[in-house]
Amino acid sequence: MFALPVTSLQEKEPRMKPTTIVISLVLGLLTLSLLGGFGSSAASDSRGLPAAAASDESASEQATPTGQSQSDDEAGVDADLGKIGRKIDRETYLRLRDEYVARRRGIEPGRPFDPGARGRAIEQMERQEKGRLIESILNGGAPPPEGVDAAWAAIGPVTIPNGQALNNANIAVTGRVTSIAVDPTNASKVYLGTAQGGVWRSLDGGTTWTSIFDDAQTMAVGALALAPSDPTKLYVGTGEFNACGDCFFGVGLYRIDNVDTAPTLVGPINPSITTGSGSGARTYNIFTGRGITKIVVDPTNAATIFVSTGRGISGSGANSLGLVPNIAIRGLFRSTNATSDASSVTFQKLIVTTDNSPDSPGTGNVDTPEIVMEPGNANNLLVTVIGPTVNDTNGGIYRTTNALAATPTFAQVLSTATGVRTQLAINKVATIVTAYAATSETPSSTPGCTSGGSGAVRKQIDPFNLSATWSTQLTGGGGFCDGQCDYDMPIAVNPNDPNEIYLGGNARSSCSDGMKKSTNGGLSFSRDDNGLHADSHALAYDGAGTTIFTGNDGGVWKRSSSGNAGSAWTNLNRASLNTLQFQGIAVHPLDRNLMIGGTQDNGTEYQQTSSGNWRNAEGGDGGYALIDQSATNTTNVTMYHTFFNSSGEQIGFDRIINTVCLPSKDSWPTRGAFGGSNDLGTACDGTANYLQNGININDNVLFYAPMALGPGAPNTLYFGTDRLYRSTDRGDTMTVASQAPISSAMCGGLGAPCPISTMAIWPQGDNVRMVGLGSGQIWATSTGSSTLVNITNASFPANPNGSTNKFVGRAVIDPNNKNVAYVAFSFYAPAGQGIWKITNLVAASGTSPAAPIWSASGNGIPSIPINALVIDPANSNVLYAGTDIGVYSSTDGGAN
Repeated sequence: MFALPVTSLQEKEPRMKPTTIVISLVLGLLTLSLLGGFGSSAASDSRGLPAAAASDESASEQATPTGQSQSDDEAGVDADLGKIGRKIDRETYLRLRDEYVARRRGIEPGRPFDPGARGRAIEQMERQEKGRLIESILNGGAPPPEGVDAAWAAIGPVTIPNGQALNNANIAVTGRVTSIAVDPTNASKVYLGTAQGGVWRSLDGGTTWTSIFDDAQTMAVGALALAPSDPTKLYVGTGEFNACGDCFFGVGLYRIDNVDTAPTLVGPINPSITTGSGSGARTYNIFTGRGITKIVVDPTNAATIFVSTGRGISGSGANSLGLVPNIAIRGLFRSTNATSDASSVTFQKLIVTTDNSPDSPGTGNVDTPEIVMEPGNANNLLVTVIGPTVNDTNGGIYRTTNALAATPTFAQVLSTATGVRTQLAINKVATIVTAYAATSETPSSTPGCTSGGSGAVRKQIDPFNLSATWSTQLTGGGGFCDGQCDYDMPIAVNPNDPNEIYLGGNARSSCSDGMKKSTNGGLSFSRDDNGLHADSHALAYDGAGTTIFTGNDGGVWKRSSSGNAGSAWTNLNRASLNTLQFQGIAVHPLDRNLMIGGTQDNGTEYQQTSSGNWRNAEGGDGGYALIDQSATNTTNVTMYHTFFNSSGEQIGFDRIINTVCLPSKDSWPTRGAFGGSNDLGTACDGTANYLQNGININDNVLFYAPMALGPGAPNTLYFGTDRLYRSTDRGDTMTVASQAPISSAMCGGLGAPCPISTMAIWPQGDNVRMVGLGSGQIWATSTGSSTLVNITNASFPANPNGSTNKFVGRAVIDPNNKNVAYVAFSFYAPAGQGIWKITNLVAASGTSPAAPIWSASGNGIPSIPINALVIDPANSNVLYAGTDIGVYSSTDGGAN
């Protein structure tokens, strides 16, 4: 039976206690292995044939495909895209990545999804934790039951010192920052909301950081707000609204009391309300399945708050209120007793628009990404909504001047097209109120640039004047977010200077920049991203308007707000800030301090010599990582990591055979199918820069394709598309080791044969192999045959959120018994049925296959996606399973 270890973990990060932070997790998209395992996602928005890789970390340009020479501005370089090539359309790249991550959660694009499933799993996990505590007390303080291990130990990295920046510099980076709050009375007190990393506090302006959200039910944070009248109270909105595959919905609202001294966590706050009446009434918990997009607090009353919500299902809009029970209706909510006990806080839904209402009379059901309040006047609000349907004119900006009334009234003051997102900034100098809107509209003009893209800026003086109408688009800022406005488009205006505006975007292109600044009220903007990471999400001024803070996919920075555009920002990614999102990890067989791992938007990292000493090896999004387990020393060792994969574009990996390459950033040679011809020039490890190795570029492949090692010296290498590839020469050549494709059945939603989602190779014999597909099928061989046997069990559970998506998240073969293997499903399988065990693998996948003998072996694990599974090589009865909510262990092979 599976049991929780000493601490449960949330999403892809553990609860962020200094003694329990661990980066080699088996959570979220991670895959843990005691034998130097590998992760389960990678991303690098790059393809094409690489030139000889530069090893100088201070190089001013990154490698481009052979025969090409482009400046950053010409190429539209995004530091997150990696070194190989950057031709893929960014929107397509993000969509494909989101679809992959959604499938790993059991979500099928366009199909309804029950967001309450994760909450129910957390509740079951908490009951398990309480049960163990009670049992310990009843036993007179005896140790917890077997299966509960010692505390996790932090091994870093707290930051990566040579991370990637928009100007190709090497800077300290950490994980994605989604929101920032600065104490209006003391600029030294700064709070960060992060993606899957919780909430962090600095009392010295960003020099040191402390986690203050350890015991929350989720680490996904979307919004922060301090109460102006009492800045010891911090409101935290969970769930991230940004459109990305790992932007997860939250569990509601939290309040942290005494946030600057002795933080006390109150929540989650997620009350039930009923809207509509009679047969049109709907009852729901207001934040269930949603992301909190913004919180504003009455400047004179900390108990009165306004909260807006939007979709938040792994970045997917796949929801249907008629089919999904009790999912929250989106929109704007108000509480007048938010300082009460969590169970006593109440909310009222305010009707901004009745568009898309599932209740009747309708209260509206629209993504509401933004709220701003006139400084000093809680009655005056501007709210933005996204028009949800085709030819919808109800999106745009709404205004109210009686927000504190029993039933506030709203008027639309700017209508935008369907799907347009709008973010706002506001200031008040004397009696003059000025508001700015950053929108994802197609710009009417893009002076000084040619790439177009999306993003426009508007301005309105005195926006609460009932006769005021919003201006046409300003001449400056056109195309600032370049097709990625649904992910990164913050805007801020200096509280004391209406002409000073900061505008965040994604990366450098002809029109877009990571950050822009205007000093003339938006008539023109200048690039201002020197030393910043790509993908801006948050901007916040201090109360005096003298310092500006910004957060992006690489962490947090600040600068004097009056600094000239292009001047350096101060990097605040200090040693105590631990928010990197690891996607994969691998460990050397002889030296546990020698590790590599891929991180979200921060490349592939490595550690040598001592624990915590991490650096960046290659840029881009990092994912699968492998270290050859036959290595006899720490110098002559083969390592692999993957980039993103896309049929017809690029499929493959990077590889080095000597650790001399590790300090030479972005220098690993490449193997796979990337177009172009071989580059036989010598790479850092003395091998060819680039080889087409036999992988077919037209195979159907997962965005993050799986990769695994077998036995041998060097280890055999396996790579999965819709067929299994095998190599005996470290990936220089790869041959098909299965049917091509394995299954000809079309994979649901893909319109092509299902690709491999996971694979397992017996470490004592290369002939025993097993693969799982995204359809839930299991295929294997025990003879090394290239004709795999379908050993799928008819009793495998169905996915309640999709009939065709039964994603197999992990497969493992007992290192001590080739007859025994396990598979784990990455969807909401019924409790106890997420892991299955086969006990006759050799016979079932031999020349004359016997009927496979399977049994459910996940007893104790709630209904939750399982992403990782490992068997202790010293004791085959000990298993560890990594889920979306924690790590579980079993000492009896998962049996009852």
